[in-house]
Amino acid sequence: MLSDLTGSPSLVPASELAQPEVAEVASSDGEPVPLFVFRPLSGEEHPPVVVMVHGGPEPEAVLSFNPVVQGLVTA
Repeated sequence: MLSDLTGSPSLVPASELAQPEVAEVASSDGEPVPLFVFRPLSGEEHPPVVVMVHGGPEPEAVLSFNPVVQGLVTA
């Protein structure tokens, strides 16, 4: 019997999840590199930074729920 791997024992309200901001930075050759920024809900002025690199291409970087990202920004 298969179990549901996407289920959760409890629902998390959207207000408790960090929402992404769309931004971009310039690469070494001046080309814009798009990115998503997730800021901690704590409002800490200078929080630690974690960079998760996606090798591309850009259309393959799908914005979806990531428990690792949410765990890091809500810790």
